[in-house]
Amino acid sequence: MKKSTLTIGWNLNHHPITSDESYLWNIDSINIKNSFTSKPKVPIDTTVIKIINFALEKSLSRKCAWNISEIPQDLQSIFITAASIYKRGVKVIGQKNESLATSPHSGSYQIHIVPGIDQLFTQSFKKNILNSSFIIIDREIVTHWRKLNIPYHVAFDASEMNKTPESVNGMVEKFLRLKNPSPWLVIGGGICCDTAAFACSFTKMPLTLIPTTLLSMIDSSIGGKTAVNIPFFGKNLIGSFYFPKEVFICPEFMNTLPEREFRSGMAEGIKHAMLTQNEQLFETTLTALKKSPDFITPYLYDLIKVKADIVANDPTENHARVTLNLGHTLGHALESMSHQFSNHGQDLKHGEAVALGLCFALQLSKKIFSKSEQNLSKMQDKLLKSGVIVPRTILEDIFNIPLASEQFQQSLLSYIKNDKKNLNKNSEDLSQWILLSDLGIVAMNQNKHLIPITEEIIISTWHDFIHIISLNK
Repeated sequence: MKKSTLTIGWNLNHHPITSDESYLWNIDSINIKNSFTSKPKVPIDTTVIKIINFALEKSLSRKCAWNISEIPQDLQSIFITAASIYKRGVKVIGQKNESLATSPHSGSYQIHIVPGIDQLFTQSFKKNILNSSFIIIDREIVTHWRKLNIPYHVAFDASEMNKTPESVNGMVEKFLRLKNPSPWLVIGGGICCDTAAFACSFTKMPLTLIPTTLLSMIDSSIGGKTAVNIPFFGKNLIGSFYFPKEVFICPEFMNTLPEREFRSGMAEGIKHAMLTQNEQLFETTLTALKKSPDFITPYLYDLIKVKADIVANDPTENHARVTLNLGHTLGHALESMSHQFSNHGQDLKHGEAVALGLCFALQLSKKIFSKSEQNLSKMQDKLLKSGVIVPRTILEDIFNIPLASEQFQQSLLSYIKNDKKNLNKNSEDLSQWILLSDLGIVAMNQNKHLIPITEEIIISTWHDFIHIISLNK
């Protein structure tokens, strides 16, 4: 392993992004008076959820400010709470009490790559962190690493079905029962880290993360984005930017990862490599799926640094950070749909969905940038041969519905519409995509990374795409 520590700076002075667009809220259009309480017992109470669901039904974008000037002053605080977490924060205008707005701040944190469990759980670590923290741990770690004997307050059953506001509320309630407020320590995979870090953001306590899956090591624990899902609307639609104090990455945790989890994490590694012009790193990530987890360990630093460099310059996803969503527009839609259609509990893993999204993004890129079709086709062929793409037969078994059916396509478009990158709510037939014109070269449109694509092009590309993955054995 080449290096052991990275430092990431962050600055929230430019959060959230806004334009001249705003939505004027009217208390009569949303029935919250009966459910409102001035002192809610949980951070995301039923009134907040009602407001967020209404905003999602209206397809309000992350760029659209919320005008609450016509909301009674005694109800404004609940709208400000909802706005602060809706798609990780939208601007509020017209509030009577300006002090309710969140003030900007900045800082930095370190990511430590520690080779083994023994080097991580030293006596000093146990004394200074383990024994003095409010600990949330992924139940899988409790099961597979009993020898660590980690004391914990919450053992979280990490699944997309539990990545919800209710889980966040439960974690905060458990924390508030402590006699002495403590820093938070979260040990687990991406779902556990995302959910618990979001919960921690409501307490404003220091946060330490120990990611235990490949996906969480190279992606979800890096950059301060936290989020949970909103059922029937999609993935990661409410959350916050909340940065940890420290992150400890220990590759030894990968030794107990099921093959499917390793493949899921490797998809994010491939995505990182696709965002660089480092062809060797791209080839290495593709090869890793046919090797043991030890093979990728020497490259963890390089993969983490790809994301670290991007988020350090744009922590709140106003500009370049949006490129990290390569493959996620389709990926998040397919992942959410697998929860909707699956009738036997076999959902798509996040990385599996992202891998399909990467392959689809390359297919879309070939259609939009025909001059680059040859290079993009080579990338797509390598991706298909790597073993990271779930075959069509298995997908149709998971979804329990033909991929070419009208029902599937309409549901797909509906989930894509709710993607957080879609900024213009008035262009209902357009969605925003991260595309490549070559390895490491993100396509631009009017100096922006997002490329608007019509529903007609999405569906025609979808048919091409499912034909291609049908040929992939």
